[in-house]
Amino acid sequence: TWITGSIPDVLRNLRNLTKINLSNTFLSGTLPPWLPELRQLSSIMLGQTSLGGSFPAGMGLLQQLQQLNLEGTALTGTLPADLCRSQEASKLISLNIRSSGLSGNASVLEHCHNLVQLDISHNDFSGQLPSSRHWAQLTMYHANNNLFSGGLPRALCQHAHLLRGLDISNNQMTGIIPSRIGLLLSLETLNLANNQFTGPITEYLFYFPGLRQLDLSSNKLAGTLPAYALMFTVALLAGDVSNNSGITGIIPPQLGFAADLRSMSLTGTSMSCADVIAPYAVRVNNSCNNPDVCLTDIWTGQTHEQDYVCPDAQVLPCFLKFAGEPLPRDDASNMRCRLVVRAAPEEARAACSAGQPPYSLEG
Repeated sequence: TWITGSIPDVLRNLRNLTKINLSNTFLSGTLPPWLPELRQLSSIMLGQTSLGGSFPAGMGLLQQLQQLNLEGTALTGTLPADLCRSQEASKLISLNIRSSGLSGNASVLEHCHNLVQLDISHNDFSGQLPSSRHWAQLTMYHANNNLFSGGLPRALCQHAHLLRGLDISNNQMTGIIPSRIGLLLSLETLNLANNQFTGPITEYLFYFPGLRQLDLSSNKLAGTLPAYALMFTVALLAGDVSNNSGITGIIPPQLGFAADLRSMSLTGTSMSCADVIAPYAVRVNNSCNNPDVCLTDIWTGQTHEQDYVCPDAQVLPCFLKFAGEPLPRDDASNMRCRLVVRAAPEEARAACSAGQPPYSLEG
């Protein structure tokens, strides 16, 4: 919309105004400091403008405010301490300050008890990732592309049971991915990429019945993919564990249960058709009764003494196969690649029932 200039001060006199929507305009100047005087406001939509300045103090006085969108503005400074002054009485359910230029600590958000959607991505927030035991209604939480550090907060895992989308990629998060993440049973998308998470890939990451997208790439994860848990990824559409050099083992045949899987990136790992190779050994996961499919990594410090040439039956998991026709030579390397396709259901069922674990589902 071709609206230019600043927000006119005459709006200050509209004391019964309930909604302001000037998004996607060419407005400039600063956010008016008199906004908190319009006590009946329930929706402020000023995203995708050139408005700048600091976040107006006194926003906590707007006790009717339900939606606040300042995405893509040019704000400076930090979030005001009184953003959700009334806490339990706050009606703010949707907050979008994506790419707004804010920085500092974002813990003030923990006082917004009734949030349903929260997007604070692409800013310069730092410190601990905000979380609250009062976020029982939260369904979407995007905090990616910031400077958050520390581990995944306990309160978020234990209380945000309705959370469907969690994106905390491109931060500085550390520590192991805790098993309590499995409490977020409503998750459909989970993005933990480009952090510094360490340790094994917990099996609880695969027990979400509606999980469609999982991205664990570019961390410091190690060990094998939890084969038994992969049997529960029936809704998975896309997965990515690339650029975790500590991940080893084979592609588990249990991944074939993800019938709708469209992409799975394993590049930049140490996975091998020769199963788990040194310097990793395995032991049985205590939560599983089948030693052939539930494995946990142990660092051994040993090295592999000889090369292992894999037969075709071990190069691919049992639900995939090489097609008869090769792909054409189409690059300077003059290499001819072999085309990989998903086996027909009957063929896959037979292949996954034959052979020995871990290359089959027998046992």
